[in-house]
Amino acid sequence: MKKINKRISNRVYKEIICLQSGEKFIPTDARQKFKNAQYRIDFHNDQRKIKNAPLKKLNDRVLRNEELLEKIFTLVENKIIAQPFNKTLLQYDRYDFEISHERGINPETKREIEWFFYHGLEVADPKLQTFIVHKRDFKS
Repeated sequence: MKKINKRISNRVYKEIICLQSGEKFIPTDARQKFKNAQYRIDFHNDQRKIKNAPLKKLNDRVLRNEELLEKIFTLVENKIIAQPFNKTLLQYDRYDFEISHERGINPETKREIEWFFYHGLEVADPKLQTFIVHKRDFKS
């Protein structure tokens, strides 16, 4: 098997401080800003985590509502609870009423459905504060 020799430059660079660790080091390339590859990976992972924090928080809220509606839909399917159900059930499980994934109109009732990924919530009676949970049919 042929051995590949790494080309070594005769250039010498000034000592710099690693952006991740804060340690001083002598780079082997003018573009090098990190002492080693792991420090570079860690630095960029940390930056991405900071940048994505607001989106992650929003996504977690949406997923929490989706899981809650899936649980309620299963209870309805198994005839443990009946539809429409009272708002107190949603409040008990800390349903987030201020967020939804998308909105649509129920063609039968002409009322708005707040959809998450697979499940949606429709207000059955605003005065009684009752709701109907729906499961989305992606086949049609």
